[in-house]
Amino acid sequence: MFLDYSVTENFFDLLKTEMSYKHAFKSTEHLISESESYTDDYNNSRIKVQIKRTESCAKQDSVI
Repeated sequence: MFLDYSVTENFFDLLKTEMSYKHAFKSTEHLISESESYTDDYNNSRIKVQIKRTESCAKQDSVI
């Protein structure tokens, strides 16, 4: 079974780029706090584009 980790890799690349290269963290707790804040913003505040699925895709999902 092939698993595609590209979404996860993309998220962590963004996290690394936007967090570690732009900030100097004074402690591990500060890093954890900022990472949690970033993750919350990423999941809830960013603009996301939803792909409109065709009816045939929905039928394929129901078969699987």
